[in-house]
Amino acid sequence: MSEDSRHRNEVTLVGRLAGEIRERPMPSGAMLCSFRLVVCRDTPSPGPNIDALDCVAWLPAVRRVAQRWSAGDLVEVRGSIRRRFWRGVSGPASRCEIEVALARRLARAGGGIRPARCPVPRPATPDAVGQPSGSAAVTSGTA
Repeated sequence: MSEDSRHRNEVTLVGRLAGEIRERPMPSGAMLCSFRLVVCRDTPSPGPNIDALDCVAWLPAVRRVAQRWSAGDLVEVRGSIRRRFWRGVSGPASRCEIEVALARRLARAGGGIRPARCPVPRPATPDAVGQPSGSAAVTSGTA
C-alpha cells in the first residue's frame, strides 16, 4: 500500500442547525449554500464541549435537501474539510469549512431552538470490527 493511499479527508457530523440556510451566487455563476452546525464533542476536553462548524454545499441535490431544514433541526452531513483562499480588501484570506457531499435531516426541531445539551462523554468501546460501539453506517444518501 503506498503512502498516498492512506490519506483521507472524510467528515461525518451530526448536530443541530444553528440558524437559517444562506444561499448566494458565486462570481463563477455557481450557487453556494452555507449553514452552521452546532456539534457536541464526544470526548472530554477543557472548555466548551460543543463546536460551531461552517458547512457549504455546492451540489444541487444537497442544496435542495438543506433548504428544507429549519433552525434547530438535528441533521447529519458527510463530506470533507476544505480550505478556501481568496483575495480580500486587506490581502489574502482563507477559511476552513466542511464541504458537504451528502446530507439528511434526522429529526425536526421541537418547538423552537433549544440550547445544545451535550451528554456527559463516556469512553468508546470498540465492537467486533473496530468501530466505537453505537456507530452505524448510513445507507441512505440525501433525504
